[in-house]
This record gives sequence, structure tokens and C-alpha cells, in this order.
Amino acid sequence: MKGLKEITFETNGTQKLTDQFKLYLMNWQLQNPQREVTFSVSAKLSCSGEARHEAIRPDIVCSYEEYGYTYLKFVVATEEDADEAIETADIYRAEGFTGPVYLMPVGGVESVYTLNNRRVAELAMKNGLRYSDRLQVPLFKNEWGT
Repeated sequence: MKGLKEITFETNGTQKLTDQFKLYLMNWQLQNPQREVTFSVSAKLSCSGEARHEAIRPDIVCSYEEYGYTYLKFVVATEEDADEAIETADIYRAEGFTGPVYLMPVGGVESVYTLNNRRVAELAMKNGLRYSDRLQVPLFKNEWGT
């Protein structure tokens, strides 16, 4: 861990950081100001089957911003998913979230991914959001280790 300069936590944004973990992150960054912590929050939309009141926790995600760079990423398949992502991002913003918001196309296999990626990119541009690609799909066919 001594040589580690960047660490990214992939999370759905529903788990509070413990006091012990907060202290660890603060000390880790204080030991070397070049160290960076990122929270990549993939908040679950209704299409995931998660209960909205459990899946959408802006209070928790806003607390992540105190300890590192934090962004929201919504996986979308349809325009309805994109609309829900925008509505959900607005809920996070209303609670004080300041980080960027990305739309990412659904698809772990190339056939599904290529049907969706351009449309999702256009929806992101149309709505002033960022687009996150799934480079492991077209480049490596989503093979293990990529």
C-alpha cells in the first residue's frame, strides 16, 4: 500500500463509511498529498429490481465527497432509463451532490452493447451529462481479466 497513489472504490452508494474507515482514508491521504481516492457510484435504477428507497441514498453518496472525488454512473438501456437517471441525479443534486454524472450503456456482450452505445451517448449529450463507455466489450469481448 505504500506505493499506491490512487484507489477507486466501486460502490452502489448505499453503504455508509465507518468512522474507522473515514479515519484511515484521511490518514492515508495526509501521509502523501499526491494520493487520490475516488468513489465510482453506480446507483441502481428501478430496472435493476432494487427498491428505490434502499438504492437511492444521496445522504450517503454526499458523505463520500468529503473523502474523495465522487461521481455517479447510471447504466441505461432505454430512453426511460435515461429519464429516470436524470430524475435521480436531480435528487442527488438537491441533497448537495456536486460530482459529475455519467450514463453508461448496458451490455456485457458486444451484440447488446453495440445496439445501445450510440443512443446512450446521444442521450448523455442531449441532457448535458457525461458518457462512460465499456471499452472492455469492443476491445476485448468482455473477457476475464479485462
